[in-house]
Amino acid sequence: MVNELITDMLKYHSSEGSMDTLLDGYYLESVDMQSFNVMIIDVLSWLRLGYQRELWKKEKKYVKQKPLDINLKYPWCKILKELTETNARFHKYFFITDKKFDFRESVTNEERVNAMKLVYDKFPKKMIT
Repeated sequence: MVNELITDMLKYHSSEGSMDTLLDGYYLESVDMQSFNVMIIDVLSWLRLGYQRELWKKEKKYVKQKPLDINLKYPWCKILKELTETNARFHKYFFITDKKFDFRESVTNEERVNAMKLVYDKFPKKMIT
């Protein structure tokens, strides 16, 4: 379930989790850990904003969900692309192109909203640094 992956990302960010839990089978020796951490923060921030958009929709504000824009010139984007393409857990729930990162169509809207709410509740805006 996507929430298990998101929970592991939140644990990793708060240093309660381990890389082994988050990235089973992903080769990390050549990865710049600072860029990896930026990637985790950016994905969590995107999910948090996604839930904020859901709240705005309930207030009748015209907003829609958007994919995370990426630029492969940045190391964190390259890591995200590689991770999404090679890690079974990421690949199951997300897809990536040269410019966008988003949920796979197989992830239901309910699963998406639940994952975004989990981040919204556990990843306060003030933590985003």
